[in-house]
This record gives sequence, C-alpha cells and structure tokens, in this order.
Amino acid sequence: MTLWFLAGLLAGGALAGTFAPALGAEPANVLLISVDTLRSDRLGCYGYDRPTSPGIDALARRGVRFENVITESSWTLPSHMTLFTGLVPTTHGVTTEERRLPDEIGTWPETLRDAGYRTAAYTDGGMIDGRFGFARGFETYDDRPKDPRLTLYRGLKFVESAPSDQPWFLFLHTYAVHCPYDPPDEYAQRFRTVGPADTLAVEGKCGNNFFNALRRTPAQDRFLSDQYDAGIRAVDEHLRAFFEELESRGVFDDTWIVLLSDHGEELGEHGRIGHERTLHIETLRVPWIVTGPGLSPGVVREAVGLVDFVPTFGELLGLPARASQGISRVAAMRTPGRAGESAPRFSELDRHVRLRSLVDDGRHLILGLDGGAVGFFELATDPWERTNLGAKSSAPWEARLRQHFDELPLPAASATTAMPPELVEELKALGYVQ
Repeated sequence: MTLWFLAGLLAGGALAGTFAPALGAEPANVLLISVDTLRSDRLGCYGYDRPTSPGIDALARRGVRFENVITESSWTLPSHMTLFTGLVPTTHGVTTEERRLPDEIGTWPETLRDAGYRTAAYTDGGMIDGRFGFARGFETYDDRPKDPRLTLYRGLKFVESAPSDQPWFLFLHTYAVHCPYDPPDEYAQRFRTVGPADTLAVEGKCGNNFFNALRRTPAQDRFLSDQYDAGIRAVDEHLRAFFEELESRGVFDDTWIVLLSDHGEELGEHGRIGHERTLHIETLRVPWIVTGPGLSPGVVREAVGLVDFVPTFGELLGLPARASQGISRVAAMRTPGRAGESAPRFSELDRHVRLRSLVDDGRHLILGLDGGAVGFFELATDPWERTNLGAKSSAPWEARLRQHFDELPLPAASATTAMPPELVEELKALGYVQ
C-alpha cells in the first residue's frame, strides 16, 4: 500500500495547530498540491470514463470539487504566479521566462509567514524555479525533486517535523504528468490502445519541440494520449499513498488540502501536442479540489479561476485581506451546488504568440492580438471546439475582451531574471526551450 515511502524511515505523530479557520475547526494547516499540466476532463471525478484517478476521486468525494475552473494562462510560469499572488498575468508581469516578480508585489507565502506560519515547498523547479519569485515567503524552497515520490516523501518529513503549536503551509509540485509522457511501463501497458507500429519514442521529447514537427497519425496521437493518462494514474497512486500516510498520522482531517493544476494540455484535438501557442479549452480547464476541517462535501458549479485561490483561503484562514483580482469562493464552498455567481473568465498568453481568451455564458472566444480572432465556439453544444462560429458572430465578445485587458493595471515595476545554464537545461527537458 505504501511501499514506495520506504517503510520504517517515516516516524509519525499527530499534529495540532492553534489558528481557527472560518469554517470552525482547527488547526489551519494548509497543504497545496499542484499536479502540473493536469486536465480536469481526464479525471474520473470530472466525468472521465478511464480509471486514471481513483485516489484523486476519493479526495473529491470527501471535499468540495470546483467543477468549472478556467486557468489564467496555458503554461506553468504565469499560472503559478497568479496562484501565488492573486493577480492575473498582465498585472503581476511574469509573462515570459525573462521576467521575475517585482519586489513591490507580495505573495501568499509571505502573507502566511508574516501571520506566523511555518512555510516549505518541494517542487520540480523549471518554470517555478525560486528565482522567478516563487521562493519568497518560504523558509524552505527546494526545487531539486524530480520524482513525485521524492516530493511527497520530503513533504511528509516536513509535516512530521513541524511544531505542534504552530500552523504550517506546505506547497508540493510535480511535472510527472507533463511531457515527455513517459510513465512507468506498468502503467503505460494498462492504458495502451494502439499497436507497436503506432508508438513513438517519448524519452526526453515534448510536443513543443518535437511531436509538433512530426506528421503524426491519429493512432500516434492516441498513443500520446494513452501515455498521458498512464502518467496521471501513476501520480494518482503516489498521491493515494501519501493521503493514507497523512490519515495514519492524524493529520488529514485537521488540514486544508488543496489539489489543483496550473493548465491543461492539447492531445491532438486541434492538431497540436502540448500547451504552447494555444488557449483552446483543453489547455484551460483544470481541477480544483478542497478538503478541510468543517467542510461538507459538494460541487461548486460557478466558473472560477486560480486567481480566486488567495482571497478564498485568506477568508478561510481569517487572515487580513490583501490586494487581489480574484473573488473569495467561501460562500460557494459553504453551500456547494447552488447556482452561484459566475464571472467571465479571461486567460492570456504572451510566449511565442500573443493570445487572449474569454469564456462566458457557454461561449469561448480566442483572440490573436497580432492577427485577430483565432476561434469562437459554443461550448454547450461543441465542448471540443470543433466548429468555429467565425469573426462575425464574435464581434461583441471581442469588444468585451479587448476592453477588459485594456483596463487591467500593469505592474508598477518591471523585473528581469537571468537564466543560468542549469535552469536552461531543465527547461529544455520540459520542452520549453530548444
């Protein structure tokens, strides 16, 4: 059940905290898990019909599942910075890998540290390397792990060592679902639906710099999709074991546990593999699942974004309000299933291409700032965006979209960061740099 945790190395004890969250139980420990590149529609709890996620599905049954989450960008760096700041990419300014967060903009971990929390992060680095500003507010920011088992192991050791009289915030991140779609063979074989002639060599390869240069067949796209699904199942097994370890130590029920993703992935739906140069819906829909003390299970159906994380958890933890462009979703979490207030969801991309996106009222507009409308889709009847309704239908929506982005505040300062050789090599392995 938990062999990969190297039984015997982990001594345990129940933890207790001192802060009381808004929903009424203590302690107010927070565990935030980001499974990079995880599409919500590839999880059973979001309706997928393949057994990719029994562990995540079980987590969703114990808590609140946000059904309609649209991320603010289709790649790791700006989306995670939105998660950490409560600001959209245009406003926090970290929209390419040459940018870092300006010192004038505070982060959620800094808020928690200042409120007396212990803070630690174990990540896979790359586009959430600490040098972009992610390390701010953390006592420990370790971006060396490159295996989800090691990430979760180190996270569990932090939980074990945390003082019982002080709340903590732990951030865990993995690229295990990200390309090169190379899961352990035992999982790959479970999900394989094509023969040997349709397989592709995946080791060290990504859509961004390899698969999209090939003339792929539909069967080869299905192979890559199968590999992606197998990667989800492999991570799910590790997460299930990790949650069991938390449960056995009396930590699970006393901790706010958040599982989400930063963006999704195209798997051939629009001719491409990956998440560069696109804001199609499969790259924007992500999971967001929350369990915590005093929280009843349910589903929140209103449209939300990662920008809502900071104000939501600020209210849950009873922390002083901080500047944010998001909306607290605590009311929706208290009464899941209600109709709720769904604000339009805007997304943006400024790497290689400049795209803007608006999802609202069952429609999705993708606008190329350098070349006009990319697509306008009726999601209710065309969830996979196969039929472009055309520029004439989208004209009023384009006006709304342009006005929204024109009115967004810009960062007060612009900050750049150097790209050391070791980080460049990491980004090459992730397909971001050729």
